[in-house]
This record gives sequence, structure tokens and C-alpha cells, in this order.
Amino acid sequence: MINKWTGNNSLLFSQKEVKSIQQKNTIKLINPGAGTTGTTEVFTVVCNEMHLKSWHSPYQCGHRGFNSHVLAFDQALKRPGVSIKNSLKNRLRLFTSGFYITDDPVRGFFSELLVLSPQAGIAMTFREPTSWLHSRISHHPGVKICLPSLWDHPSVLHPYDISGCLSATGYRPAKAITNLGHYVTGQPTPFHLRRRRLEKGGPFQEKYWLQDRVQELVEAYIQANTMIIYLTLASGRPFLPICLWDMVPYNKNDLVDTIYSFLRNNSIEISPTDI
Repeated sequence: MINKWTGNNSLLFSQKEVKSIQQKNTIKLINPGAGTTGTTEVFTVVCNEMHLKSWHSPYQCGHRGFNSHVLAFDQALKRPGVSIKNSLKNRLRLFTSGFYITDDPVRGFFSELLVLSPQAGIAMTFREPTSWLHSRISHHPGVKICLPSLWDHPSVLHPYDISGCLSATGYRPAKAITNLGHYVTGQPTPFHLRRRRLEKGGPFQEKYWLQDRVQELVEAYIQANTMIIYLTLASGRPFLPICLWDMVPYNKNDLVDTIYSFLRNNSIEISPTDI
């Protein structure tokens, strides 16, 4: 799959748009780790302890409630037969301002954000794959994943490459995306349901999981991590692995020191506008 990456090209934006966004982009740190790997904890430290402008979609450090553009994108996903290309462009542009971005849409659109954010280093959270999957489905079964029929498509880098599978289907969600809960139980995906409405109980309990699909999703998680690491190293970006689940409870001060050292050692400067 490594040959599918387009390097400095974007599937979504034109070269002219990419250059314009790159010139204005202020992002200096990206976390493409999957949700439920410690993304909230790192965001909280970067926001509250380091006081740096940051995103943990759909939340923005220092602001209450959801961002209206993020909600507009989520609304677009409820109309599965309609192309969401323009809504997607607007949402990704949001995540080119600030210092740090994590969680959705970072993982699913990492190859795009890597191109749009030429000065950013990568600090990625990890968790043991099986533990991650069980926790993710139990608490967030609506997390998006490409339809299995697209996993080997030339535009799709890995099963969680939402950017690639949307590109392959004309940016029509119904033809590109399912979610963890419905895939692992073999049930159809109701696109009108939002992620957090699917939490806990009901048809997503573990006793209903199809074990062969559990293994497929574990392997997909590993494949996605491997590809993201490859893209990072191939682009020459500095890389910091963060494994909070190996040191629970973790020390906030140690995490702050680790991130500051990473920034300093890789000449990633914090400017007054980042605070």
C-alpha cells in the first residue's frame, strides 16, 4: 500500500489550494492516533498545562460547545447520496489553524493534513490493539471505517483512510463508509445516527460481535498505524510515540516535559500567537 501515497499531492485540494493553505497553516503538532488511545488526555495537557491553541474535534481549546463548521460537516454525512466534498474542504481548513490537532478528522485524513501542514511534527498516541478495539466499540461504535470492498482500492491507504475511500466514491458517504459497531455485528449502517447516540448497550454488546470481524478490525488498526508511521518517516517529519496506557496513571508533568523536549529537539518553535 505504500505506493498509493501521493507524497506532496492532495486528493481533495488542487495544487493552487494546497499552496494557499500551506502559507497560512500554523499547525506545528499533529496526533494521528486513534480515539481512545489517550487523545483526550494529551489534548487536555496541551490545552490546560501548556496553554497552546489546539483542537480535539469538535472541541477547540478555550471555547465551549461545538464548532458550527464541524456540525455542518456532520450534517452532510446524514445525506449519504450527496457529495460532501465542499463540506469536507471547509472542515479540513479549520484544522490548519492553531498549534495542535488530534482525534477526528486527523486519523482518517492524515495524508491530506500532512500535505497541508508542512511544518508539523507528529506526536502519536498508541494502545494495545485488542484492548483498543474492545474499548472503542463499547464506547464509540459509530466511529467511521471504510467499507471493506474499498480496502484494496488504489486510493485507499488503509481501512481507516476515510479521505481515500471518499475520494474513490465521489465523496458520497453511503458508498464509502460504515462504522465499527455495525461492521462488527453484521448489521446495516444507519447514516442518520451520530456517533455518540450509538454508545452503550443495545445491539453493540460484545456478545453480538462476529469474531472473524473482530480480528479483521484489530489487523486494520495495526495496518493503519503502520501506514501512518511510514508516511511520517517518508515525509521526513519528527515522530514522537506516546503510550499512556503503558503508564497508567500517568504524570502530567512528565508528559509536558516529554512534549517540550520533543519540540525543542526538533526545532519546533512556540510563537506568541500559538498561546
